[in-house]
Amino acid sequence: MSFSIVASGAMLFTNFDNPVEAAGSAFTDVDEKLAAIPRYFNVANDEALIEAAFARTEILQSDLSCRRSDILIVSLDEKIVESLAAFAEKRNKPYSILKRRGDLRAVEAANRSGQVVIGHADYVGGLEFYAVVAVGIDGGRVPPTSKDESESSKNFLSYAAHNRLYVAVSRAKYRVEIIGEKARGPSKLIVPAIHAGLLEVADA
Repeated sequence: MSFSIVASGAMLFTNFDNPVEAAGSAFTDVDEKLAAIPRYFNVANDEALIEAAFARTEILQSDLSCRRSDILIVSLDEKIVESLAAFAEKRNKPYSILKRRGDLRAVEAANRSGQVVIGHADYVGGLEFYAVVAVGIDGGRVPPTSKDESESSKNFLSYAAHNRLYVAVSRAKYRVEIIGEKARGPSKLIVPAIHAGLLEVADA
């Protein structure tokens, strides 16, 4: 699915051979049992978006028999990251928030304290998790849209969003789950993956 996100961006691979076609998996039988096809969940509204992120995290932790800190909740929207942290505070859910790119201190603190890791996509590069829950990957939000933007600005926002989403979902070793608001529909960045059967769609 990560390759689908990149390839749907600036059409970088139109005139080149696709090296991924010849790639093989290095997963063991144990790894294969933990892995699953990525899933996109529709939810009713922004409040449900935040609740579903933590609900899916608990399910993934159980399915993978892993620590909370082995799961990343990530968003490309700073407001959603703030809402995730506020929800965790209000519900007394243990969490650690990434404050800089490749924030190993936050991850190590999460490991020690049994916390789920929350972060903006800009800060997750270089890190690896069993599972990633990407929140708010829906139409009009990823990439962000505005009537006042020039065409070049829209192209830049689309390019930046493709890169950020690729980095975010490629942090996952076994599972990727994406959550978006049903009324908005999936982000155009992941529609090619859905059409190719690389991303299942379901209601949360």
